[in-house]
Amino acid sequence: MTCRAIIKIGGRDFFVKNNSLITVFNVNKNEGDTIVVNDVITFNESGKIIDKSPVTLKIERNFKDKKIITFKMKTRTHTRRKKGIRPQLSQLRVVKLGE
Repeated sequence: MTCRAIIKIGGRDFFVKNNSLITVFNVNKNEGDTIVVNDVITFNESGKIIDKSPVTLKIERNFKDKKIITFKMKTRTHTRRKKGIRPQLSQLRVVKLGE
């Protein structure tokens, strides 16, 4: 029987299984550190809610995503503005799911 859970990190919900990888916005921790998430709903294969026990995550790596470019233009005044940003992300692995 495999457990699954829905966890909430950074205002977003993620559907996770044991030993799965998720990519979230930067967590401000070092690689190799562990995080415990308490905002969890754990359920089994049939969809029945088991408990709300915490999930332990390990930070695999911190990295930057591809550049996102915004471009604004006004036609008659020939005003152009180009900006770019590379969001910082963290890749997390589920270490312990449930009790």
